[in-house]
Amino acid sequence: MYVKYNMIMRKICALILVLFATVIISSCENAKINEQMDNAERLMNEKPDSALIILKSLDKNKGLNDSQNARYALLYSQALDKNYIDETNDSLINIVVEYYSENGTAKEKFLSLYYQGRIYYNAYDYAKSIVAYTKAEQLIEEFEDDFIKGLLYNQLAYVYEQYNDYHKALDAYKSAYSYFDKAQKNKHKNYSKYCIGAMLRSSSDKYKDAENTLIETLQSAIEEGDSVLRSSCMSELIVHYVESGQFEKATSLYEKYKSDNSFNALYSKFYSSISLLLAHNNNDEESEIFQRIASQKARTKGDSILILTNAAKICELRGEFQQAYSLLSNAKSIEVKNIRKQLEHPILTIQKEYLEKELEFNKYKQTVQFQKSVLIIVLIFLLAITIVIYLRYLIKTREHMISEYADVISELRQTQQENKTIVSELLQNLFKDQFKFLNSIGETIFNQANDSKGQKIVYNEMKLIVGRFKGKKTIQELEVLVNTYCDNVMEILRAEVPQLHEEDYRQLCYHYAGFSGKLISLLLEKSQSNVYLRKSRLKEKIIQINPKNIDVILRYLS
Repeated sequence: MYVKYNMIMRKICALILVLFATVIISSCENAKINEQMDNAERLMNEKPDSALIILKSLDKNKGLNDSQNARYALLYSQALDKNYIDETNDSLINIVVEYYSENGTAKEKFLSLYYQGRIYYNAYDYAKSIVAYTKAEQLIEEFEDDFIKGLLYNQLAYVYEQYNDYHKALDAYKSAYSYFDKAQKNKHKNYSKYCIGAMLRSSSDKYKDAENTLIETLQSAIEEGDSVLRSSCMSELIVHYVESGQFEKATSLYEKYKSDNSFNALYSKFYSSISLLLAHNNNDEESEIFQRIASQKARTKGDSILILTNAAKICELRGEFQQAYSLLSNAKSIEVKNIRKQLEHPILTIQKEYLEKELEFNKYKQTVQFQKSVLIIVLIFLLAITIVIYLRYLIKTREHMISEYADVISELRQTQQENKTIVSELLQNLFKDQFKFLNSIGETIFNQANDSKGQKIVYNEMKLIVGRFKGKKTIQELEVLVNTYCDNVMEILRAEVPQLHEEDYRQLCYHYAGFSGKLISLLLEKSQSNVYLRKSRLKEKIIQINPKNIDVILRYLS
């Protein structure tokens, strides 16, 4: 009996020793893995290639816990990004984001969202990218690391550039510059300043500030021996000088650029601008070479538009006006398609998706806030009733004004026989006034056409109103009105100047009606400068023909 008891005790002791040894070994393995991840994190910014090697050497099959798995996945995603390996699969980073949404520090939550945004950006899914960045941005006040905050705003700027929202991109680059300055990261700060200069050049209202910013950045690059940044600044300045017509400055800087830099990694915009510069300097042979290179390097619709526009300018310099017109027409067509494509993916849609997810996450709060919600609904209902009453008042007031307006016209017509000349002038003024609202709508559409935010709804509604003036029936009715109040000018024009095209008669009818240049450009789907140029050419053509009633025809074009 004693022997049997002794054997059982020996087995129990052996089992305890095995379990104890297993725990000790596992603990040592975990400690070793944690130490390796610490080393990788320490090397991440200065030697990211070494960090990646360490992470790849880790044996992830040795029973890592959830915390270790999340940390490893985060560090691995970070190492890939810093080694310029563009990961597009979000399966790993999504696990990290899910873990740190409930665990970890604010900085770990921030990094998980930041690298999720980077992966979506690499996959060209800008909608998901900006949602991830926006969530990360909400955490920047909860930890201290100005460098990665600067990186976030740099990435936000890249996304805004994809939507051609250069004002928001400019603000984001300025924020990145500020954080890099606080972190004393001079190289990153200089590159952000270069991007600020590029965005200033892309923003028409701040275009004049671009040169000074790029020159300052160029000087910093020269002082710090950064040849890549120096080349980028010089090429951007050359493009700036060519676009702004400063060909002497462009030529001088280009000659210096040729002697100091390589042309291998440059973008399409640079080659296209150099092509125009060389053509301006009568170097047609090299200009054509650079034009071909620009076409080969074109990657975006914007590149194609610039190439066609600069090619048109070159044709204009050579006197090939028909070819220039054809190139500009092609550029305009691509530009319209590009704008439509941008409008298909407004940032407002992204924000809506983000808010919908936040609402789902916060459903449990709705019970507590029920009474508050009811109160808000009641207030909104009362506000809606107030607005409806006010709008009805406005409509009645407007109807009364229209009635009075009609009475004035009737009285003017009755007195027309007594003083025909004075009444005719008054009726013409009233005729022009009735289209002022349309000019206002046209200007609103023209100014808001590139806006990708909430004005889209207003833009579409007003566009439908303006669109009615493109119909054949409406144009015929408008021509009758013009003849009525402008001495039969359209009837005279068609009879005495039959050489014009129907589109020419249509544009002149819009001018006689008092439509603004912006409105006419919308109705004819041409640029405003093109409308004014066509108007001038039509006047010259009419003068050359010298019709019998030329004074009537030209009087209403002034």
